[in-house]
Amino acid sequence: MKGKGKKIRAVVFYMLILNFLFCINSAFSAELTATLEMGGTEGLTEITSADPLTPDEDGTKDVLAVLFSSDTEGEVRMVVNTNGDIDYDPISDWSLINWDDPSDANYAGNQDYTMQEHIWVGDTRRIEWWGRDNAWSVVPNGTYKLRLEFAVDGNFANTDILNYTSVEFTTIEVKTAGISGTVTSESEPVIGARVEGGGGFNWSCTLTDTSGNYILSGLREGSYHVEARKTGYASEFKDGVAVLAGEITASQDFDLSAAKLITGTVTLRNSAGEAVNFETYTDRWGGEINSLWVNVNAWNPTSPGGGWNNAMIENGESSGAYSVSVEPGTYNVRAESEGYASQLITGVTVAVDGTLSGDNVVSGAVNIDLVKANRVYGIIDLGGPADGNKMINVCAWTEGRVNEAWGGGQILEGDSTGSFELRSVLPGTYTLRIEIMNPLNWM
Repeated sequence: MKGKGKKIRAVVFYMLILNFLFCINSAFSAELTATLEMGGTEGLTEITSADPLTPDEDGTKDVLAVLFSSDTEGEVRMVVNTNGDIDYDPISDWSLINWDDPSDANYAGNQDYTMQEHIWVGDTRRIEWWGRDNAWSVVPNGTYKLRLEFAVDGNFANTDILNYTSVEFTTIEVKTAGISGTVTSESEPVIGARVEGGGGFNWSCTLTDTSGNYILSGLREGSYHVEARKTGYASEFKDGVAVLAGEITASQDFDLSAAKLITGTVTLRNSAGEAVNFETYTDRWGGEINSLWVNVNAWNPTSPGGGWNNAMIENGESSGAYSVSVEPGTYNVRAESEGYASQLITGVTVAVDGTLSGDNVVSGAVNIDLVKANRVYGIIDLGGPADGNKMINVCAWTEGRVNEAWGGGQILEGDSTGSFELRSVLPGTYTLRIEIMNPLNWM
């Protein structure tokens, strides 16, 4: 028996571009079996835009958006074949997704980009694609197919019967500049190494594949600092990597050496020094926060070198473990998290055999306590209207930089004042440094 005919109207356009690229009207139906029967698609043809999507954060052609409506309530999802396979491989169960191991079939980047929306009769919905995969890395240059899928019974999870209708409605070319190379250690590929590239204009990151290869896409012309790192290896970086507009700078390879680890536990405490559990809360945007991420950064104050990682403290827990990969040397270690005062540990020495020593090393570990902190708000007055949008950067520190805090704000074009917020501030007397900046990439 055939399902009820569905009508979907899709309008695909580039954000920040005034003209629409195309408008598609289609009516189609499908057998509620494993074989889809396409019908009623007169006038629906594959459309390739004349201009490529360029997700390099320059404010033009950075995102493709799809507007769609339906005469029936249900679930609609857009799938982009970002994983390189001919067939579509959408994510059907997000709970199974792995975020840091490209050798795992369930790694987010190994599944096609998937976005899903519920739609009501007469409603118009919007799905965007920013030229990235599910792991939020900008996809390599190439041509990608896009498909809309409508769940006949509102459920994509039914694996016994493919009870949804789909239509491949367009292809789109992605074209940006980038950097590529290979990450190895002792001539063996390093799988899942995180590679980041940043410059004065934008930033990009990705993970190496099962051959140790990487492509940093989404860059613009300029000079970049590129870093490769993975837990268990000492980080390596390159400065001044030149990138030309629309081209890939190749052969930027890294050879990582086995690293030593600075390890420990981050514990939440109250002002009396007692351990306190993290509790789920609702943030200012209405989202439920079920875990606390703590950034732990280690750096050598006298020479290049260092690394960072995260500790995660779950709801109902008071602590979380961390490990940071470094080379032998002496390091400062800082832990910081939203709503807590940052904590600095100095003079942690890592020996060639990996042994840790220093005044704050206990039983071979660097344990760090974080205390709930205050927020400070203020107003900046320029004395006249701003000639453009301005960013406010604020840094505060106590004597000897025992305690530090950072924050920011903005002043809009034409306004003479703007507010800022300084987060994670412990009681004390602080020196403030305030910078007013013209952002290079204001959206």
